Formats: sequence, structure tokens, C-alpha cells
Amino acid sequence: MACCVIALGLGSLSYWVRAWYFNGAGGTPVANLGPAYYFWMASFAALLVGMACLRIASKHNTVDSEPA
Repeated sequence: MACCVIALGLGSLSYWVRAWYFNGAGGTPVANLGPAYYFWMASFAALLVGMACLRIASKHNTVDSEPA
């Protein structure tokens, strides 16, 4: 889960990028972030939510299965 949070944090740094530098000749301006970026970030968020749901479900199942 920590890796998902770190990936979301690092990926969000792309909002502040104004140019990509492919070589020493100068930067290529970034007009906007395309749909692939948002899909990529959504995959991290979905993984984080899924892992959190599994963790909550496993804790819930552990409490329910304890003998009385």
C-alpha cells in the first residue's frame, strides 16, 4: 500500500511539468496530459483501494472466525 501511495505522489508531479527534454536541443512543451496519464494514475488508485478493501475484509473475517 505504501508503494501505491508513493507512486500516486510521484505521478502527480507530472502536473508541474511544462516541457519534456529528449535531448540537449531544448524542451518539447507539454500542452496537456493525455488520457493515458489519467488511466495510469487511476490504476494506482484502484490498486490502493483494492488493497485497502482486502485488508479491511481480512481483519473483519479474522474477528468473525475467532472462537468464543
